[in-house]
Amino acid sequence: MSETKTSRRGLFKVVGGLVAVAAGWQWVLNRPETLSFEPIKGLPEWRQVAFEGVTLPGGDPSAAVFLGIGDEERGTWPADQLCPALYPNPTDKLPVAVFTDVNCPNCRSLELKLDQRSDRLALTWIDLPLLGPTSEIAARAAIAASLQPGGDAFRARAQSRLRGNNLHPSVLEAAAIAGLDPDQLQTDFKGPKVSEILRRNHAMANTLGVWGTPAMAIGKTMIMGDLSRDTLDQLIDIEMERKGC
Repeated sequence: MSETKTSRRGLFKVVGGLVAVAAGWQWVLNRPETLSFEPIKGLPEWRQVAFEGVTLPGGDPSAAVFLGIGDEERGTWPADQLCPALYPNPTDKLPVAVFTDVNCPNCRSLELKLDQRSDRLALTWIDLPLLGPTSEIAARAAIAASLQPGGDAFRARAQSRLRGNNLHPSVLEAAAIAGLDPDQLQTDFKGPKVSEILRRNHAMANTLGVWGTPAMAIGKTMIMGDLSRDTLDQLIDIEMERKGC
């Protein structure tokens, strides 16, 4: 067997293991539990969710080893600069930042629940491609779209049709219909600004100990995985009484 095939088989085992672990934590997360919290080591004022004394993975920078090949080169993000990076637009609503991957099976579920509570929440989507080349391409497309006015609304469409190392022509056509500049979208898709934003996203994930998606920062509280509606509402109510970030 060639070295390339061996490497790929190893990568698939890692991804498969992460999916299995994530599935296990989904079972924990969707039980009707009372929330409790533990401080995050090395991050003053930050905490992470625990259920019946079991702390969910995340919130520990050492957990970042699960992020994948090459992430150690992306470094970490300064703890005192996490809040402005996670929540760039000051608001009276509760700030929430979601680390997401287009190929993540549970991300869409959490995103829909959060969208339904947008009257109370100020949502920031942080693209964190961990599941292969398609995830990377989709993240670059979404970020490139967000650099233009109205690009955030175009986000889902930009991620839905991707092929190879370029944006699918239908995506560029849809961008023009949505009022975006398709040439600029293609340029930004391959450009250094998108690369820098992706590097920042991975660095923040490393600092917060995020090893998979979805992961959510709500104020200065971290939690991994999808949540039941009851658990999400309980967490929102708790965090509304705090000062945010």
